Amino acid sequence: MKGSAKIILVAISLLAASGADAATSPKSTPQARKAAIDKIVKNQRSFRQPRTMSDAARTEVRAADGTVAVAVPEELWNNLSVSKDASGQLRMHESDGTAPATTTTEAASNE
Repeated sequence: MKGSAKIILVAISLLAASGADAATSPKSTPQARKAAIDKIVKNQRSFRQPRTMSDAARTEVRAADGTVAVAVPEELWNNLSVSKDASGQLRMHESDGTAPATTTTEAASNE
């Protein structure tokens, strides 16, 4: 038992040492981090949300592992609206992007 415990401890220490080396990257200088942040900010400023499915198709990006990413077009977003009903209570209406949210007002029962 004592021999196998030593082997396990040695294996754990080797794993911890190799993980520590991978965590400390030589590019993690403050200047490199600032450059990476500036690149992200620049990309966010130049991004335009696509309006239609055909516009969204142009934003398709395929990763090396086969996954696909695409920006969701505005026409697929849900629409929310709020209106007051006859009793004065607020009512929220939600619809998908293909039709506007209902804005019909309810009349009083005596009208």
